Amino acid sequence: MTLFALFAVNVMSLAAIHSSRLSIARTRRAQTLLDSIRADIVDAETGQRGFLLTGRGDYLEPFQSAVDEIPSDFAELFGIVAGDPGRQRDVRELKGLTLKKLDELRFTVDLVLRPRRSASAIPEDAAGVRSRESPIDCPARAVGGSVPEARAVLELAEGGDPIAAHALA
Repeated sequence: MTLFALFAVNVMSLAAIHSSRLSIARTRRAQTLLDSIRADIVDAETGQRGFLLTGRGDYLEPFQSAVDEIPSDFAELFGIVAGDPGRQRDVRELKGLTLKKLDELRFTVDLVLRPRRSASAIPEDAAGVRSRESPIDCPARAVGGSVPEARAVLELAEGGDPIAAHALA
């Protein structure tokens, strides 16, 4: 009888260890996904900032890569927290904030890209020659105002208030 009791305790201990290992593996995968999402957001911000400063489209590659990777990371993260309503709520909130940030980044990039999409958007000088503008001049023209107004739009968008930025645009 004692031997049977020891065997039962041993089996239960092994089951608990196995369950703990699975839980640890899920937690580590969730941490890896969160690190990946954070890195993608940083890459998107860096690419957006580089594009706004230089006007070079190759800076948008990290931004586009982040936009492409983040949804699959969140889908996997939702799968990991499927049995925990509290963590599901946290992941939904994080996803909402992440998408809001990506929308803000996209908005500021679009302020610069919008005028470049057509050749007629590039102003001609007195001799009829189209000239390149600095990146800040494009948003200024996009909002139909001055460089200070464009800077205000960019600052609002970077500061987390895309609604106010859209209102200025």
